[in-house]
Amino acid sequence: MAVATIYKYDPERAKKLLAEAGWKPGPEGVLVNEKGERLEFEFRCQAGRREHEQAQAIISDYWKKIGVRANIKNLPTRL
Repeated sequence: MAVATIYKYDPERAKKLLAEAGWKPGPEGVLVNEKGERLEFEFRCQAGRREHEQAQAIISDYWKKIGVRANIKNLPTRL
């Protein structure tokens, strides 16, 4: 059975690794690559699930602190 590795929360190390990978501070504090593309993603969960939405807000803030934009887009239960 595989065991997951647990990493300590270390935003400074994350920033360093992203910089080594070529990401630089851009507009609005969001990292950009050499082409000017922003480091961002859609962060989805099911709308109305309060605990998930609260966790999502906290995790999104962690990403923001290192220059990554997590765009929250929650979807209804039924499409």
